[in-house]
Amino acid sequence: PGGWSGKLLEGKEHLKECGSFLITCPLGCRNAIKRCEMNDHLTAYCLQREVNCEYCDLSITFKNLKKHLLACPAHPIVCKCRRSIRRDEVEEHIDKDCELTEVECPYAKYSCKIGKIPRKDLLAHKKEFYIEHQDMIERDNCMVTDELKKYFQKHDMLEEKYNKLKEQNDELVKKHNLLVEMTETENDELLQKHDLLEGEYDQFKTENTQLVQEHLQMEKNFAKLEQ
Repeated sequence: PGGWSGKLLEGKEHLKECGSFLITCPLGCRNAIKRCEMNDHLTAYCLQREVNCEYCDLSITFKNLKKHLLACPAHPIVCKCRRSIRRDEVEEHIDKDCELTEVECPYAKYSCKIGKIPRKDLLAHKKEFYIEHQDMIERDNCMVTDELKKYFQKHDMLEEKYNKLKEQNDELVKKHNLLVEMTETENDELLQKHDLLEGEYDQFKTENTQLVQEHLQMEKNFAKLEQ
């Protein structure tokens, strides 16, 4: 290699240092590179070399760098407003800062009919239609006030109806308690009458048993007399 000439034994030693000797890349790209060019290959040309992303500083294999840049969160994206924005901040920029993003007038809820306009034109619109916007707010406040009046009127009616129903309910509770008390009293009286009748019945049974015994005794006495 390299046009060297000499003895065979010396040649083996020469190959260990020969700059033209082909060596397989140690990073795994499988290319055979001259020893004298290996350093440049490893630092500048090998697809398997490690490099840092210039935007997010992530260490990545060079062959995957292009794919990484397509998703790198720090990679700059040029917005339609011509500002360069980090990829992971584009959505927030469009929602909050981009002058060309179309936004709705904050007075749309009060019936402003301008529709959506570029954010950069919003301030001028608000200045131009300041009086109209104030009139819209005033009309809306009047409508809200009327609705509140209706609400409170309905509330007062419902409260009055509730109080009447509460009075009726209290009266019914009193009647119910009175009926329960009367029922309990009548029940006690019935129990007392039952106990009294039960006592009289027991006494009747006793007297009846005595009469039966006396009757049997009288029959025995008559039988003796007839003899």
